Amino acid sequence: GSAGRDFELNADDASDFLQFVVSLIPDINFKISLASIKLVTLMLRKNMMQNKKHYSLLVSNLTEKLSDSKQVVRDATLECCALVIATFKQAPFLAHCTKSMQHANWHVREGILILIARCLIESESSGLVIQNDFIEELCFCVKVEDKAVLQRMAIDNLALALSLSKNHTDLSS
Repeated sequence: GSAGRDFELNADDASDFLQFVVSLIPDINFKISLASIKLVTLMLRKNMMQNKKHYSLLVSNLTEKLSDSKQVVRDATLECCALVIATFKQAPFLAHCTKSMQHANWHVREGILILIARCLIESESSGLVIQNDFIEELCFCVKVEDKAVLQRMAIDNLALALSLSKNHTDLSS
């Protein structure tokens, strides 16, 4: 039979399938959730996700999954997010996840700070423009973060963002 051959979906079926898989990311059964994250990761690796139709839901579901109690799920989520950033660029990801720097769960804040650092480090080659409101969000994160390790990560991200920004924000006001 067809064992070993890649199968192809038309664009509409692929979109419906992707929506279904993305909808399984928040599943409470960790095996279903992890399998869906791994499937999205595989689809990103194979360039099967160029359409931004499900981007917002995907990033929201992945961001929430950073709060999972299982390290294996958080690691898979970070890997998937890195591919989302590589596929769809840093700016939309940063815009979407900035609000999660204030998330109630510290694992989410930690994951977001890791991903922000990745975006900033990779930004020089992509020409990402660091916006003043993003720098202000990082300042606020530094100010309100109660976990010392995350506050240091936020400070590192802020220093990196300031070094990359063309027009430094007046932080004295």
